[in-house]
Amino acid sequence: MRVIYMGTPDFAVHALVSIVEAGHDVVACFTQPDKAKGRSKKLQPTPVKVQAMEYDIPVYQPVKLREQENVDIIREYAPDVIVVAAYGQILPESILNIPKYGCVNIHASLLPKYRGAAPIEWAIIDGEKETGVTTMYMAKGLDTGDMIEHSIVSIGDDDTGETLTDKLAASGAQLILSTLEKLENGTAVRTPQDDSLSCYASMLNKGMGDIDFSEPAEKIERLVRGLQPWPCAYTRIGGKNVKIYGAKVVSREDGIAPGEITMVTKKTFAIACGQDALQITRLQPRGGSDHITGHREKSYIFKYSTWNGTPGQPVHEQTGQGVHHENGRGSHRAEDKAGLHNKPVLQNKGEQVQAAHKMRPQDGNLRAVLYGLCSGFGCLQPVGEAGGGSWIWKPQRLCQRSAQKYRKKQGWYKIP
Repeated sequence: MRVIYMGTPDFAVHALVSIVEAGHDVVACFTQPDKAKGRSKKLQPTPVKVQAMEYDIPVYQPVKLREQENVDIIREYAPDVIVVAAYGQILPESILNIPKYGCVNIHASLLPKYRGAAPIEWAIIDGEKETGVTTMYMAKGLDTGDMIEHSIVSIGDDDTGETLTDKLAASGAQLILSTLEKLENGTAVRTPQDDSLSCYASMLNKGMGDIDFSEPAEKIERLVRGLQPWPCAYTRIGGKNVKIYGAKVVSREDGIAPGEITMVTKKTFAIACGQDALQITRLQPRGGSDHITGHREKSYIFKYSTWNGTPGQPVHEQTGQGVHHENGRGSHRAEDKAGLHNKPVLQNKGEQVQAAHKMRPQDGNLRAVLYGLCSGFGCLQPVGEAGGGSWIWKPQRLCQRSAQKYRKKQGWYKIP
């Protein structure tokens, strides 16, 4: 069959590859315009464009598909069918009527449930046990066309938006081959959707990731998984955003307010929620890379200082900026330059222990939660602001060798 393919993200690449490898003649590919990414703002091609160029398929990237110029281009190709997968633009009626077999959409849900832009993520957030892929004839409405066939995919307890996308993409790549065969043979069955069973999967936005710990932990855990890889669930600690990439539901004691730290170990911590608690297993501080709690190579050690200034003022304004060693053989020149070695944190172990006890979570606030300051690597990364402005944590990333020397020089004490 002569096919025009329309798609943009990674989800759409699998189907394109499947159609080409099955021997169909993909005469053109339409995808979204290149977008600037990263700090360099360099234009990046869409995944579908990259794949189409590997097959030497002509690629078109109109800003507005409905413009007459684009309609004329599609008509000149005289396609038997137009296959659409997460293209990102609504096809006008002038294009829907061009192909012999119509326009077929690969939709990542079991229609009529989860019509809209983000069916994969919402299926996880809502706690669905299964989802799937549906092929459908495209109509004027949003995902309202008659269904052709579908495949079911189970949602695992550890599935994220990213992993489930991969599953559905692979399933859709196989399903579209079956659908094209039925279209060509005249055996495709049109099944109207029951609008009463529909629900809308709205577009994701960054504000959705702001965690409300008054919600049940189970609901928050699904949010954490569903919003990966974008926009990610996050909370604020010490006035800065911290992205949460991994969490699990654990029980908690009664009488603990939502948002209060309920459990702390060397490798993890838990936050009380409206129901149960959320144990954090993976997170990313603002401006940092993704960290797994308990990971030795990217661990944090913490120092603290007596406070004589304005409550809430960052401790580095007294003690110098944090230091990051890129490898295990770095010297202390960076710390010396920042003046850290010339500014001892506390004078003796007794003061350190007293300071650490003051830093333990109280009053339901997200405060500094680390016990094992000098107990080796694998400590958690979150940094919190102490109550009353008396003490505040300052994180430093150090390589293993430098960290050992630094702890010894400062005479840090292991908290019981």
